[in-house]
Order: sequence, then C-alpha cells, then structure tokens
Amino acid sequence: MPVVPFLKSPLTDLTGVVATNQTYGLCREIEMKLINCFEAYGAKRGEKLCANYLSDFDECFNQEKQTKRLYAMNKERNRQYKEGKSLDELYIPPPREDAVP
Repeated sequence: MPVVPFLKSPLTDLTGVVATNQTYGLCREIEMKLINCFEAYGAKRGEKLCANYLSDFDECFNQEKQTKRLYAMNKERNRQYKEGKSLDELYIPPPREDAVP
C-alpha cells in the first residue's frame, strides 16, 4: 500500500517520488490511478473504495499469479515428458550460434 503522508506540504510533494514506482516501473499507470483514488477518498475509505486498484497494483508489482502460472506450466510440461505423452524432448534445442534473430 502506498505511503500516505500525515501532513501534506511542498516538501512531501518533492520527496514523494522516492517511495513510489513512478520513475522506472512498469506499474506506474496503475499506481497513479491508485494514488489518485486514495487522494480522492482518503486513506481509511480508500482501502475499501480503491480495493480494485490496490489488487491490480499488487499483482503488477509482485507478479504472484504470473509466477504461480509459470510453475504450473513447467510442472505440467515435466509430467507430460515423464509420461511420454506429447513431447519428444523436454526442451527444444537452441538455435545455432550464427543464426540471425
């Protein structure tokens, strides 16, 4: 959850970027929507009214669902390979070293 300053001043506006994902992150648009929602409703009511933005930002930042999906796909691939169902090799061979992308 983003840090909400107790007192809002020009100093907190200048240093607010330090505790956010706005300068480099992939989730900056979702985080901006979340921060605007929290600013509109406040910290207490924002937890309830901005729950969708908060869950979207949490997934974008932590990528828990994506990681679980990757592990499940690898587990299924290994299972199919051990049973000899649909794969001749576990992984395809890499391209030649002089191959052009």
